[in-house]
Amino acid sequence: MFRVNYFFIYLQLLVEDFKKMNQGTSINGIVRHDLESTLIIQPCIDEQEKVAQKVFSLDRMIADENDGLHKYQQLKAALMSDLLTGKVRVKYEKETAEAQ
Repeated sequence: MFRVNYFFIYLQLLVEDFKKMNQGTSINGIVRHDLESTLIIQPCIDEQEKVAQKVFSLDRMIADENDGLHKYQQLKAALMSDLLTGKVRVKYEKETAEAQ
């Protein structure tokens, strides 16, 4: 028996293989023999739960990191806009320039 979350994750891994099996020009499809010969690994229920929890946890972590990245990209764009339009002045210290 499969847990739904585990099976969902497992099918996502198989999508690329299914795309390679796709045949036909007018009507696309996968040959029944190819589907029947696809190996499906079925660990015990406890292991399926652990795998699903870990993958969903990593997905949440990646989504959080992407949200943070997006916020920093927006902040950078806003700051660059302020600098380039002159809303914020860049302080140029003469001593720093002469030292170089």
